[in-house]
Amino acid sequence: MEEKPSDAPVRAAPSGKKMWAIVAVIVVIAVVSSGTLYFLGSQPQYAKIKLVTLDFGYNQIANPDLHPEYRVKVGKPIWIVMSNEGTNDHEFLLFANKDAALVSAKAALAQALRDNPNATRNATAKQAALDEYTMLHDSWDNLTRYNNIDRDVAPNATTDLLFVIHEVGTYFFVCHQVDTDSAPWKIHQEHGMWGTLIVEA
Repeated sequence: MEEKPSDAPVRAAPSGKKMWAIVAVIVVIAVVSSGTLYFLGSQPQYAKIKLVTLDFGYNQIANPDLHPEYRVKVGKPIWIVMSNEGTNDHEFLLFANKDAALVSAKAALAQALRDNPNATRNATAKQAALDEYTMLHDSWDNLTRYNNIDRDVAPNATTDLLFVIHEVGTYFFVCHQVDTDSAPWKIHQEHGMWGTLIVEA
């Protein structure tokens, strides 16, 4: 069969210099990409913290005391995995000043107990006092959590939190649940349920 001449323009093959330039560009892109991937792969993209709550403290392999301390980088995600191995509900609240937060939490509890004087003797009054304490604790400006970080975890449960702290400084995670078995009632932070997050540049 006879081939007909094509009307399409004939393109010349790239010259040797152009071919080497194309190869060089491809090599540079490949090297830069692999270096970027290596850099990204070698740098942790978040800080993962495993926190185990007990009654009324923390059980950490790396930090066996009651007040675990962690150092994290500013602007990097922090992933908290909190497991409750105690018999009480616990929580993760983040404050810039743990002492001021505890003073305010104790004031909220005192008010709830004043408003429900039979709380230590009557189940209905007890629940009413705890409900009022929760309402006061959640509504007072001086108990506002840093970046609204607040998570509850029931016994035998695990919860995850993911957040970022954008300012260098020292922050405290605490539990403000109430121990109603103690006399007088105590907030878990008073039992030693607090830890430190040091945020560094």
